[in-house]
Amino acid sequence: MCGINGFFSSKYDGLEIIQKTNLSLKHRGPDSEGIYNANNGLYLGHRRLSIIDVKDRSNQPFVSDCGNYILIFNGEIYNFLNLKLKLQNINVKFKTQSDTEVLLQSYIKLGLVETLNNIRGMFSFCIYDKIKEKLFLVRDHVGEKPLYYYKDSNFFYFSSEVKTFANLKSLGFEKKFNFNLINEYFRSASILDNSNTYFNNISKLEPAHYIEFDIKKNFLSKKKYWQLSQHVSNISNNLNEISFEQLLTKSIKERLISDVPLGVMLSGGLDSSVIASIAQKLSSKKINTFSLSFGDGLNENYYANLAAKTIGTNHYEIKVDEKKIFPYLYDNIEVFDDLGSTDPGILSLAFSTKFIRDHGIKTLLFGEGADEILAGYKRFALGTLPFSILPNKINLMLYYYFFSRDNFKSLKKFYKNFIPIENKINNKNGSYLHKFLKFEIEDHLPNNYLMKIDKSTMYNSIEARVPYLDIDLISFLLNIDQKKLVSTNWFFKFEGNEKKILRNLAKKYLPQDIHTRRKFGSMLNTKFFILSNLDKIYDLLSGNNNTNFFEYFSKKEIYNELDFIKKKKIINNNNESFFWRLLILLIYLKKNEN
Repeated sequence: MCGINGFFSSKYDGLEIIQKTNLSLKHRGPDSEGIYNANNGLYLGHRRLSIIDVKDRSNQPFVSDCGNYILIFNGEIYNFLNLKLKLQNINVKFKTQSDTEVLLQSYIKLGLVETLNNIRGMFSFCIYDKIKEKLFLVRDHVGEKPLYYYKDSNFFYFSSEVKTFANLKSLGFEKKFNFNLINEYFRSASILDNSNTYFNNISKLEPAHYIEFDIKKNFLSKKKYWQLSQHVSNISNNLNEISFEQLLTKSIKERLISDVPLGVMLSGGLDSSVIASIAQKLSSKKINTFSLSFGDGLNENYYANLAAKTIGTNHYEIKVDEKKIFPYLYDNIEVFDDLGSTDPGILSLAFSTKFIRDHGIKTLLFGEGADEILAGYKRFALGTLPFSILPNKINLMLYYYFFSRDNFKSLKKFYKNFIPIENKINNKNGSYLHKFLKFEIEDHLPNNYLMKIDKSTMYNSIEARVPYLDIDLISFLLNIDQKKLVSTNWFFKFEGNEKKILRNLAKKYLPQDIHTRRKFGSMLNTKFFILSNLDKIYDLLSGNNNTNFFEYFSKKEIYNELDFIKKKKIINNNNESFFWRLLILLIYLKKNEN
């Protein structure tokens, strides 16, 4: 896991920009850094977090023996050992034990298309092909690793994080929040355009896409290399729970390959407990597990400790001092980076992974993605009987309401916000349930929860791995009978109806208290946090000198709402969401754009 960046221009020298960007990305790769100068206006930068083959021989930029191919790579290729064997069978020689070298040799011998068909992992990488005089920038299938870029007639720049674009100021580029998207920022848990960001002129490479940049012509094109819907065939009753367990076990086994200390985030919920159970089964020694504990009652200590005791792990409970959360948020607002996700989990995970990193852990397994691939949210009920017989628009509007938590203060505004989501869902194929699943996997997960995991862990130099998002496992689940995902007996069951196939598997490893648990939700109690920090929100508003902000909001209305909350000591769900995102934005603007 690393940080990558690059700069090309026939007008400007980019060495200083790459040097500054490498420094800005140090947290993503504190173990080593490197810069490649192609002597044609192209510079490539890299910061390394050493996980596989930690020796210097695997440092990057990684240059082929012939000198014609250069790779900078962020992520992991989980099936690299199998790919290495295939390449050795055609007489490819290797000088390292890294997946980096396997990836570059695969490109050299097999080409980009076949390489992308073969690799399984999380990644964003850039290959410079000197013979073709082209750059290839690639992002993984589901979007675990981000990659941002900007191009105009004078230069082309890309990086693993948005904050590094501030290093382009000397070239006249201003990293500014795009207030034209302010409505979307407040209405949705994350940005829903996979190619866009909340910052002017900064684009994001979509999952399962690659950029081909022709240096000679200064021309950029973009292509999609993998399509989720292409991997969905007729629903089958023959795909069984044994196959599910085998695929999940294989995914976890591949993600346990590491040359550095590894652990599992264990909340005590269903998803992470199954990951920890199988990981411990595969390990020859006790694995390390970690959980968070908050003092306001929003903690899962009982369940996390129960799971750890049942599984037999070395378990560590991280106690979060709530009095330190606001100062930490203010001092570390850059952890939210592109603001594409403002999930509170970014803050709590960043706060806790510092402790985990100090404990010597460099790699963590997470249960993220299970809800999206296994129909883990209550709103997925709208994809099953009896709800699925509702008229299409009514069904989708209900789904959008529960998905976005939008309010009905203005039906016109609600409908306007709903239209783009309706179009995205209607463009998916399959049943209602499968359309909802595909929408959340393709359009929501990459910008929200995967960015939560990436931003919060890499901020403290920890690599996060997500076993549920193995693409073969996803394809399997989108091909099984939906009754194996959710029960339609929504009105009479007290245990969780969702993730049925996972609950059945969990019975093999975990006690009933865990395999029947309903979803718990966010650890950080944002309602309590906002109520405890109202004075700070007042101060930030009064000190906000950004004129763009108040073109979109009435300062008086916001103050009136704050006065009401302060007087009544009550905050509803809509206000909770609004003021949390407002707080994030106000701190960001004060520290970056005022």
